[in-house]
Amino acid sequence: MTQNIQNFDNRNNGYRMQPRAALPQGRPQPLPVRIPEYYEPNDRKGIKEILEENPMYSMGIKGFFGPLIEHPIASVLTWFGCGFLLDKYTSACGGEYNKSLLKKVTNFGDRIEQSAFIQSKPMQSLLGLFKKGGQKGGNIIQKNSVLRAIWKTPTMPEWEIVKSARLQSCYKRTSSGR
Repeated sequence: MTQNIQNFDNRNNGYRMQPRAALPQGRPQPLPVRIPEYYEPNDRKGIKEILEENPMYSMGIKGFFGPLIEHPIASVLTWFGCGFLLDKYTSACGGEYNKSLLKKVTNFGDRIEQSAFIQSKPMQSLLGLFKKGGQKGGNIIQKNSVLRAIWKTPTMPEWEIVKSARLQSCYKRTSSGR
């Protein structure tokens, strides 16, 4: 492959030399050198900059791994803390039911439901409005054919990724042990 010498001829590229200033006697001024523009500086990037340029990182991976990359010590401490608390929760829920955390939470919910505030007439009327609103919405859907069709017709996705995810959730195989 040969390269045309005229590519580097400054006169053909529109490059005009600046007029030279008066030179002191005895020392010649060097001629200006024009470097071709295809040289690029060697700019190294860190792992964080490389990841941020990648669209997959910004679309999905950043949500889970972003904090780990930006704050690794805090992420590891959070994971250890969650594991410790999960162990404590598991031990609190295990054992005899009457002494477990689940029984205590159930009793707390029952006490709230049976409290005087919830059983008061204004609160019961407010809860009744919510119940009537749900029944009224069901009646409106049953009377209107368009709303009934929207409510009772299952969706039929067209994209393959949605179809495959739907099929996996609908048709999970269970092992029968045969």
